Amino acid sequence: MIQIAMEYLSAEVRHELGLNEEDISIEALQSLQENDIQGINITLLYVEQENTLKNLPHSRVLNDRVFYQVPPFSINLQLVLSFHFEQYVTSIQYLSETANFFHKKRWFSAENQRAGQPFPSALGRLVVDFQNIGLEQLNHIWSISGGVHHPALFYKVRLLRLEQDEAIEGPAIESVEINDEKQVIFSGSEEMKKYLKDNQENGT
Repeated sequence: MIQIAMEYLSAEVRHELGLNEEDISIEALQSLQENDIQGINITLLYVEQENTLKNLPHSRVLNDRVFYQVPPFSINLQLVLSFHFEQYVTSIQYLSETANFFHKKRWFSAENQRAGQPFPSALGRLVVDFQNIGLEQLNHIWSISGGVHHPALFYKVRLLRLEQDEAIEGPAIESVEINDEKQVIFSGSEEMKKYLKDNQENGT
């Protein structure tokens, strides 16, 4: 899934800037130094979980049927786009054009895809946000990749949803066992919710 997202964004940048396929690559930052790669290089710095979507429900009701499923794992990708062309001014030019492209088009989905480049249905939607990187963090990133600085843009790509197993239909929970002894039986889920709410308000 992560690879698909990076390859899609790579193709979008290549198309927008009118580059050849060999002018843009997906490689580690070290490759810029070790292999002297020319062009635009896209690197995955790290992956983080989207905290605002950590507590999604494990069940859903559809037409009075209950389905259980592990919620999707939503993540953000921290990407760096490095520009290394033979002429430094060429690197700056393509950096400027890339920044302008992602400023004009911050999100990608099946609804706003371009002709000839279908949006991967598994991705759902990608939102590209520019990231400000401080000098200290920037020096650290380039020092561990060989020490040579290149013109670069940093982006957070969100939300990438990693789907879990298919939903499994199961019975609704309509009874609660209390103190391992007493079992309260309910005629339906609404009655159970009311019972739990009343007991919570009464402190029992």
